[in-house]
Amino acid sequence: MKLGFVFECWIDGPDYRVLKHLVNWIRPDCGFEPVTLGDKGVLLEQCADSVDLLLKTGCDKVFIVWDLIPKYANCDCIVQERDLIRQQLIDKNVPLDNVEFIGIVHELESWLIADVSAIERVLSTPAHPVTIANIRHPDREQNPKKKLRRLFNQHRGTDYSDLDSAIRIIKQVQRPRDMRQSVSFKRFYLKLTGNPL
Repeated sequence: MKLGFVFECWIDGPDYRVLKHLVNWIRPDCGFEPVTLGDKGVLLEQCADSVDLLLKTGCDKVFIVWDLIPKYANCDCIVQERDLIRQQLIDKNVPLDNVEFIGIVHELESWLIADVSAIERVLSTPAHPVTIANIRHPDREQNPKKKLRRLFNQHRGTDYSDLDSAIRIIKQVQRPRDMRQSVSFKRFYLKLTGNPL
C-alpha cells in the first residue's frame, strides 16, 4: 500500500520528519509519498491539486496534515479549516473516499508532550535523570511548543528546536499507545492502521 501525505511544512520540516518516522515505524508495509507545500495558507487554499496528483500516481490513501496553530484567516477551529480543504477538493472534483484529514490540535508538539517518558529519555543523562509530570490532556495545552522550550531550558539549559528535537523525541517513543493521551494522535493512528489505540 502506498500512502500519500500533504504537509504544510517544507521538505525535511518537523511535521514531515515526525510523520515519516511514525509511518515507517507503525506501518512498515506502506510506502510514504510526501508533498510539502511550505505554508499553511497554501495547504488550506491550494492542496487539491497535490491530493489529486498523489491519488492519480498510485497512492491508495492521502493524508492531509496541518496544525491548528497558527490561526488561519477566519477559521477558528480545526473543523472550519477541514471544511475549507474539503470544499476545495469538492470544487476540483477530487474524490474524498481515500482522503484523510489530520488536523493536529494545537500543533505537532501536542503529540510529543503526550508521552513524557520519551521527553525524559531525551533530556536525561546518566548523572542527571529527568522526571516530568504526566500531561493528561496534551491537546488542551494552548502552546505545547512553549512547554517543550521551558522543559528543555529547565532540564538541559538549551532551547527546544522543532527541526532537531521533535525527531529525537518521537524516536524515543517506545509504543504508539504511549501517545494515546492526544486525541488527535489517536485519530491519526486509527486512520493509519484501521485499529483504535
